[in-house]
Amino acid sequence: MRRTVWLLLVLTIGFGACSTDKKKMDMDNTLRLYEKSIRWGAYGDAQTVQKDLSNFVDPEKFSEIKVISYDVIRQEIHGDFDRVDQTVEIRFYHEQQGTVKKLVDQQTWLYDEDRGIWQLEGPLPNFNSAIQ
Repeated sequence: MRRTVWLLLVLTIGFGACSTDKKKMDMDNTLRLYEKSIRWGAYGDAQTVQKDLSNFVDPEKFSEIKVISYDVIRQEIHGDFDRVDQTVEIRFYHEQQGTVKKLVDQQTWLYDEDRGIWQLEGPLPNFNSAIQ
């Protein structure tokens, strides 16, 4: 009897850890793909991870923006990997102005248990706020 209880406990903990590991791996992959999309100017691709599609922005709006760097300066994981807040510093070149600007982007990422995906809550980085 004790062996059965012990085995069930070990399996439960093991499956829980696997679930957390999968969420973390999925989170890492999603955040990496989002970063690459922003860095390479693929804003349409970046928008596919947004939770609220009403935040959609015409990618052409950013045609004069060339991202130089994208650095995560803070990342905080909440609960059982169901929410991640991160602060990202983005340096970019604005072609029309000929200047390098810096933008600090606050991001909240939420895990959708039903769909098994990570989604960005909020809009793409607000480059316009840094230009003016």
